[in-house]
Amino acid sequence: MQARVLAATLVAVVLAGPALAVGAGVAGAHGNHLSVSPQATNGTVIVEEVFLSRPGHVVLRADADGSPGRIVGHRSLTPGRHAGVSVTADPGFWRDQSAPVRLWVVLHADDGDGQFDPDDDAMLRAAGGPAGKRVVVGKRSSPVAVVAGGVTAPDGTVGVSRVHLAEAGYVVAHAVAGDGLGEPVGRTRLDAGVHRNVRIELDPAFVRRQDDRFPLRVVVYRAGDDPFSPTPDRRVTVGDRPVGSDLLVRKQPSTVGVVTATPGETGTSDDSGTTRDASSSGGAGFGVSLAVAAVAVLAGLGVGRCGTGRD
Repeated sequence: MQARVLAATLVAVVLAGPALAVGAGVAGAHGNHLSVSPQATNGTVIVEEVFLSRPGHVVLRADADGSPGRIVGHRSLTPGRHAGVSVTADPGFWRDQSAPVRLWVVLHADDGDGQFDPDDDAMLRAAGGPAGKRVVVGKRSSPVAVVAGGVTAPDGTVGVSRVHLAEAGYVVAHAVAGDGLGEPVGRTRLDAGVHRNVRIELDPAFVRRQDDRFPLRVVVYRAGDDPFSPTPDRRVTVGDRPVGSDLLVRKQPSTVGVVTATPGETGTSDDSGTTRDASSSGGAGFGVSLAVAAVAVLAGLGVGRCGTGRD
């Protein structure tokens, strides 16, 4: 795809589904939410984004017939926004599981002592259900995951904060067709490792056809030895779910456009492994600035939603 500069800034935001407004009486913390997507992991689950209005805990719970079951991992967090939060499951639990593993990632309040105690730190709730998400997770020694939240630029590209690949592959942006994948509209090739600020150049004709806001689904594919084509047999999946995440893109009538929030600016941003800044590979340059994403509300997409719901 030839590099082309669009006369619009594309601002990608994490697809967060309905924000988790906490129900009355549980822990009284309005606005807490998280987003997590299908991934393959060595026992450490990467939660794309967490927002806490007060100190709390991100907790992994086993799936018990569609509801959060026993606690198998947790991590304490300070108030604020946290990007790419890693939470490790109990090694014994993880070893005994057969892939794919279904886990609940939920938020618990903290009672003020800064230590997680399930008897004292209540699970937050939203819309009558758990404040969190059930997610399907594969088992492999080297993680494969997409951390949305995207870095974007005023040059017709859309960005993803971080990508973990166990082997060389492609990150492909798809249009959304109902609950499934639509046509591929952009891609970039990456080596094995952890990549930050990954840019995907979008098809300008596709962008011009879209409304001011439109969804994209970013999915990981294996590179293979043959000329690449985003066919289902090359798609990295966990069970029947593609490894990837969802973005909501907003077009702005500007050739510069700057969004001031930065991932982890009001909280933390985890990073681990061999990290590569992908901002200089493939496609057009970043232009004058990097823009970032805020949490967006968009229901009905199945790869990377957060909220009260199933995987």
